[in-house]
Amino acid sequence: MAEMALTGRPAWPARDLAFMHAPMGIHEIDGEGRIVRVNPAFCRMTGYGSYELVGRSLADFADRAGDFDPVEHLKALLARGAGVDRFSLGYLRKDGSLLQARITAGVIPGRSGHAASVIALVEDATSALPGADDAELGRARIDAVETVGAAVAEARDAASEKGIDIAYAYASAPVWVRADEDELRRAVDELLASAVRTTQLGSLAVRCTERGGDALLEVLEVREPGEVGADLDRVFAAAAEAEASAARQDRDRDLGSMRALVQAHEGNVGMTSSPESGNRITVRLPLARG
Repeated sequence: MAEMALTGRPAWPARDLAFMHAPMGIHEIDGEGRIVRVNPAFCRMTGYGSYELVGRSLADFADRAGDFDPVEHLKALLARGAGVDRFSLGYLRKDGSLLQARITAGVIPGRSGHAASVIALVEDATSALPGADDAELGRARIDAVETVGAAVAEARDAASEKGIDIAYAYASAPVWVRADEDELRRAVDELLASAVRTTQLGSLAVRCTERGGDALLEVLEVREPGEVGADLDRVFAAAAEAEASAARQDRDRDLGSMRALVQAHEGNVGMTSSPESGNRITVRLPLARG
């Protein structure tokens, strides 16, 4: 009865036993992104009491350093009505620190007049992720423009086999980030390989620059005929305008270990699309200071 008063949901003994005693954190959200239930493990991981979490939006606690919106992401999963999704997410702990976590989320059907909801298993990845510690990762101050450029040059071979051209635009000065160069290169390789694999027609435009205090990497699917290399600024501006004026949609593409690696570097990955401009993937990493 106490749980019903707290969450508005009836107790389901078998499921609740696993929920309450699971060693990993678990939270449940409704169709509006509000937290419906949390288990003791999640409270320990974040430092909050259940009374501080239940009823509030997940957006109040989730880190949104980039374009990825976890609430909209989980709403999209709920709208599909089935399936399991895996991604990485940062939670803001009560003490102000950041909990990096791996999420496994799935839809659970409603019962007894209650709507369906999304339940998320939260695994602490702060120390498990490769690169959670600078010394372990071997982070150094590197030029993202150069690293991305080398990855683009290699990806062009696979793209040319599909008749896809890759154009690359970059800042005139180095864009310094603090990262392990090999791991960052692997992440960019994954991103470009995924883009080449899923692009059927047209070209890919890649840009690496600074924006808003971040290093910004963009990969854009260009559906215009012909090569786009000579006018990339116009292509990216047109894509941004199309997303602003059309019904922009956050995408749920599984970017796998690349998303986890980027978030371990205090960055984020997002994917959006519009009918006119196609898919656009953005990666943001903090600029190296000093």
